[in-house]
Amino acid sequence: MHFTFFCQSNRNFAGQKGNYKNMRLAPKDLIDNPEFELLFRLEHKNAKAFVKEQLRHKSKLTKRYLWYQFSMATLLTALIFCGLILWYVKSAIAMLFVAGAFCFSFTLLIFFHEMLHGLAFLLLGFNKISFGGDLRKFVFYVQTDQQVISRQQFYILALFPLVIIKIMTVVAIVITIITHSPWFWFWMIIMAIHSFFCAGDIGLLSFFNHNRDKELFTFDSKTEKSSYFYQRK
Repeated sequence: MHFTFFCQSNRNFAGQKGNYKNMRLAPKDLIDNPEFELLFRLEHKNAKAFVKEQLRHKSKLTKRYLWYQFSMATLLTALIFCGLILWYVKSAIAMLFVAGAFCFSFTLLIFFHEMLHGLAFLLLGFNKISFGGDLRKFVFYVQTDQQVISRQQFYILALFPLVIIKIMTVVAIVITIITHSPWFWFWMIIMAIHSFFCAGDIGLLSFFNHNRDKELFTFDSKTEKSSYFYQRK
């Protein structure tokens, strides 16, 4: 799960009212500017609870994601059930691919998901990227210290792994169907499991969605282990 996204600052901010709209901001440009006010401070130790709270809010975004999760959970259950039946009556090959997909998902897929967040930062010109996580809470993240990101940039960064991995798995599934390859089981399981890895991303997007009437900016403080959300007045 990914829970912090922040972007490159611009130390040459002029400070005149309205001039920052298309510029990279630094945290001090938000803190010291009367045009902005602090909306929310999120301590990273509370990130998982915050995400759960945001997903409980009823909105088009959360409803669609929860329905997507439900469909993927149903698919996952059906695949495991069918694999067990095939193992019992015919062959164990399907279950071998299912087991392999689970092992891959909870190791390399997590790494790949976070690397895609990091790649999105790089493609958008962001720097000071660091990775971390809490294995006990099963929370993983990418952050950039003391750099500011806008709503539009946040959406791109948050959705990048979901979109890329969805495209990759769908293409792989189509190929395996055409070629009658047993790898079909592997890619179907990967697609289903990855939907749950995106909960943190969607939870944070939900916060932006609930405040869609505001122009939001956010930055992370690595030393304070907190994220700050500011709105323009």
